[in-house]
Amino acid sequence: MTMFKYLPIAGTLFLFACAAPQVEDRSRFNDTASLAAGTLPVDPLLWKALNTFTDTVLHTQATLYANDSAYRFARTSGGATYPAQAQLALVTWQQQDDPHWLGARTAGAIRSVDLITFDAHAAPQYAHYEGHPLKAAASIDPEDSAHLAWALKQPILAVP
Repeated sequence: MTMFKYLPIAGTLFLFACAAPQVEDRSRFNDTASLAAGTLPVDPLLWKALNTFTDTVLHTQATLYANDSAYRFARTSGGATYPAQAQLALVTWQQQDDPHWLGARTAGAIRSVDLITFDAHAAPQYAHYEGHPLKAAASIDPEDSAHLAWALKQPILAVP
């Protein structure tokens, strides 16, 4: 008889367990940090990350991505002489407050993408994209050359 006193509770739990699935909460996805389709010739966010950076003064964060060829080179030998067809991309985001964690900051809108492609002679070709939507810079600033040299010297992130 004591077993039957729990029957209403079990029935209620069963009914709630069989409820319709909840609508997906889109606020948990960071769509503002993604690339719009067709804005770049490649999608570096699908590549492997080599290193990450945070600038606490400008409130930006960046990730250096590499395609498979560049990633294999960086893992095995490193250095600035990447093989032909290797590509690197430094994607920089403006940080924003994280709505789910008090005091945390997360990636906001993309500020810029620096794309480095190594041609058939393994010479680096540099392209800079910025703005919203991203557009190729008309001319390369001499400061961007220093940016290129800096990106090529970055070590691969140590992963346990």
